[in-house]
Amino acid sequence: MAKFQTEIQNEDAIRLGSCKVEVAPYDETTPEYVEIGAARNVKLTEQIEIATIAPDNTPPIRKVKAQTVVVSCEWMEPTLTGLAALRGALDTVTSAAGEDTFKTGGKTDIGYVSVRLTNTNAAGKTYQVTVYKAQVTKGLEQAFSSDADLEAAVIPLEFTGVEDTTKPVGEQLFEIVDMQAPKTPAA
Repeated sequence: MAKFQTEIQNEDAIRLGSCKVEVAPYDETTPEYVEIGAARNVKLTEQIEIATIAPDNTPPIRKVKAQTVVVSCEWMEPTLTGLAALRGALDTVTSAAGEDTFKTGGKTDIGYVSVRLTNTNAAGKTYQVTVYKAQVTKGLEQAFSSDADLEAAVIPLEFTGVEDTTKPVGEQLFEIVDMQAPKTPAA
């Protein structure tokens, strides 16, 4: 008989499955999120840069110098209009007689978007992360495989979220709303 070191504290806190990736224009009061479709390897990574102030006669003081969050994934069903929407008005897309044309290069301003990741469990409860203000920070990359290979030609996406200074301090980077496991474990 196996001996375990602990017992499950909150089974609902165990996350299963992927998530839906949605994007909305940043400057909307009530953003309308649009799902980007099939994606794989969706990942959220917070990055904290610490600055150390080291006086000669006291212990060092450590402060947060910068805090960002990166959302990355491999987009499996890209469209040119969708790509342009993700890239904050950096590109130009035109449609003529059913053929989309994507053009880029020369613009120096890049807009922001809001990014939302939603995991829905079997009970229909959500775990949702919203990055308020982000920019695409990975240039276009698309690899094409052999004609005999059934591997999708994905586009890697990367967004870096920065502080939205229109929000209160302590609430400027992202939020997580957990409807799956809202209870806290016993102390």
